[in-house]
Amino acid sequence: VHNNLGYHHYLRGNREKARRHFNAALQMDPDNTQVRNNLKLLDTS
Repeated sequence: VHNNLGYHHYLRGNREKARRHFNAALQMDPDNTQVRNNLKLLDTS
């Protein structure tokens, strides 16, 4: 859920909320490559 919410906020340009949700998702599942990729996407945009 947090990954999806993070991506939702990312698409709408709210990087701060996106990062919070991506980090929450990563805490729940540290091995989730999709979340890690979304954080990289956020860092490069």
